[in-house]
Amino acid sequence: MFMKFARVFVLYCVKKTFDFLAINRVLNPLPKDCSDLRTESCSDVYIIQPFNSLNITVFCEMETDAGGWTIIQTRFDGSINFFRSWNDYKKGFGDVAGEHWIGNDNLHNILQQRTYKVRFDLEDFTGDTAYAIYDTFHTGDEGANYNLSISGYNGTAGKLANHSVIL
Repeated sequence: MFMKFARVFVLYCVKKTFDFLAINRVLNPLPKDCSDLRTESCSDVYIIQPFNSLNITVFCEMETDAGGWTIIQTRFDGSINFFRSWNDYKKGFGDVAGEHWIGNDNLHNILQQRTYKVRFDLEDFTGDTAYAIYDTFHTGDEGANYNLSISGYNGTAGKLANHSVIL
């Protein structure tokens, strides 16, 4: 059965935590992803710097499953057109505080740092919710067409996928 969802949040978090001290929300060094900000108390927009990458502005969700989730996609009201070119998906688009895609290059750079898991939070038009967590989450680079690999399902959404696909 295929279900259309009104709201999709794609979250990911590392399996192990690394703590940094924050002073007035200025961190040195910059966090590599939102899991480095678990000591922060609120979900908000932050700047991260993945290894060997430029700074990326991201939304960090700090409430679900102990927080530390870097939001890589949000869709909820259709205000942003997601029928985009390869280059748009490569670079990212939208506003990280609203509807957006983080960008395939940014996602790939983040995922090269550690072992990550991904969480999909879904809400349909009637308010019913479901989630899916995969213990393994990886993407290839542009030369590999950003090949996506997820496995190790747990959740209430049913298996979204358990194999490699192309983003």
